[in-house]
Amino acid sequence: MSSRLVSRYGFVSCFTVLFIASLALFSSSARAQEFRLQTQVLGQNSWLVKSAASLRVIVKDHSTDTPVAGAKVLIELTPTLDANGKPKGSFGPSGRLYDGQTGADGSLDAAFTVPNFDPGGYGVQITVNALGETDVVSRALSLKRSANLLITTDKPLYQPGQTIHVRALALQPPSLSPLSGA
Repeated sequence: MSSRLVSRYGFVSCFTVLFIASLALFSSSARAQEFRLQTQVLGQNSWLVKSAASLRVIVKDHSTDTPVAGAKVLIELTPTLDANGKPKGSFGPSGRLYDGQTGADGSLDAAFTVPNFDPGGYGVQITVNALGETDVVSRALSLKRSANLLITTDKPLYQPGQTIHVRALALQPPSLSPLSGA
């Protein structure tokens, strides 16, 4: 029985040495290609067309876990592509939403107006340049169009055969601006 334990421990010892050696080789090659720039994006994944939206971008140095001040941030709306590689729906001349830099705390609160694009699926791409590196974060996003509709009549009750007069008021949230031409 003791010979079984020795062989079992001998196997584990060999395995441990091989594992540590391969881990050392992996970590030295991983360090050569390790990126320092770490980008975190906080925000909603659904926006209303022609409304105010915002994203918070936090940039850190991954190796030291310290904030990166002055990182250049570009936020763009990208179209989803059909099977032929062409953008779906009407995509405006530019999907650029915001261009700025992080503050001393390594964060950026980007506020912008959502373009008047067709509702549907899009992507949002955040490109960060700092520490001699570029980090790109892409997320799926849906644009929605919404309206509040109020319908009123001139009288609360009508008799049979009377003409009903109806008035409709359409407002676009959240600004409650009139929804014209719809």
